[in-house]
Amino acid sequence: MTVSAGSVSFNPYVYSYTTPVVTTVTSVSIVPTLNDTTATFTVNGQTATSGQARVITINVGQNIISISVTAQDGVTISNYVLNITRPPCNILNYKYNNLYFNILY
Repeated sequence: MTVSAGSVSFNPYVYSYTTPVVTTVTSVSIVPTLNDTTATFTVNGQTATSGQARVITINVGQNIISISVTAQDGVTISNYVLNITRPPCNILNYKYNNLYFNILY
């Protein structure tokens, strides 16, 4: 699995991941890849295709992304959670020559 923002090093035996992103990140692309082509999986409850990117909107605060992999037997399920945290924008109020500016950073 790759994630377009933040830092995630995927290990199939680790089921929970946490990564921060910068405030300007409003979405991430997640590309899950199955080692077993007979398995199936979902991203946030929606069927996904191995190797194809899923774009997920990232809001300010905590964003939980769930990935569920079902083995060929239809019984064995591995659930993974990706917690992406996006901080709020900071606003700098600035006055210059009687003009007011709001700078987002």
